[in-house]
Amino acid sequence: MAKKILKGVLVLMLLITVLGCNTPAKAKTPGQAELLYARETLHNNFSTTPLDQKFIDLIVRAAFTAPTGGGQRSVEFFVVTDREVMKSIQRGHPYSSGLDTAPLVVVVAANETLARYPELHEMDSGLAAMAMIVQATDLGLASCVLSISPQEERVQSAANALSMPDIYTPVLMVAFGYPAADARTGASVDYKESQVHTNAY
Repeated sequence: MAKKILKGVLVLMLLITVLGCNTPAKAKTPGQAELLYARETLHNNFSTTPLDQKFIDLIVRAAFTAPTGGGQRSVEFFVVTDREVMKSIQRGHPYSSGLDTAPLVVVVAANETLARYPELHEMDSGLAAMAMIVQATDLGLASCVLSISPQEERVQSAANALSMPDIYTPVLMVAFGYPAADARTGASVDYKESQVHTNAY
């Protein structure tokens, strides 16, 4: 009797396994992309803990997933982990206190020799920055975007600090890192219906 019961249980388990393997996966319920709302902006007070090189590589690679105007792919990326280089960039940028402690800064610069549509540099740089920020968020990092162009003092400061040839124009930079223990982070993620206009104003 026990053998029959055991045999019946095994057959039932086999049927469950087979049927389970052939059950269609449930369709994903539409909803907001949580990663976008998890973003943390930190203007200063990053932890000075260095980032793993794998993290840096993932962040920079993410920039290349961003769309670009006319497919021109004319923006390039200067990866900065040297504190002295960061200090040199800061000399011409009055709002860059985040670089005091951030372990990573990526400067996005336009290569004018690759540009077919130079008027789209800002758009391309912004899209690349957002792709990097999304990747950084997934890694548990905070970030902060800082404009460079068109303020000439900031442009020259960043270009000189990074020994950029004249063909480059630094457009913006993004600081990345873990928040310090006492840091206060935030991100503007509030939906405002009053700023959405469908078909016309």
